[in-house]
Amino acid sequence: DYDHGGGGGTFMREQWPGQPQDCNAMHSLSYLKKGFCGGIPRFSPEQLLRYDPQSLAYSWNHGRYHFVHTNYYPSWESARLEVHSSVIWLKYDLRRAREEGYV
Repeated sequence: DYDHGGGGGTFMREQWPGQPQDCNAMHSLSYLKKGFCGGIPRFSPEQLLRYDPQSLAYSWNHGRYHFVHTNYYPSWESARLEVHSSVIWLKYDLRRAREEGYV
């Protein structure tokens, strides 16, 4: 198990016997990365405004509103899974959205 952001929530490395360490997390990350290449049905990467490949965070606008998707804990990082904190990217993205007049 590994602690996800210090909040006490842990995620199982192996839910099925015989699977490699972090198999579920690696599968989830692989699935999400496919979405940015058009590999997930009904997920339109062309609608994304900004994307952070280090943390897999992304944002988009709809009408006058700005939306952001980050990890459950934006500061979470894992060298083993090659996922980095999205906090710096998030600050940049929200500043840009304000400058562009989005709520």
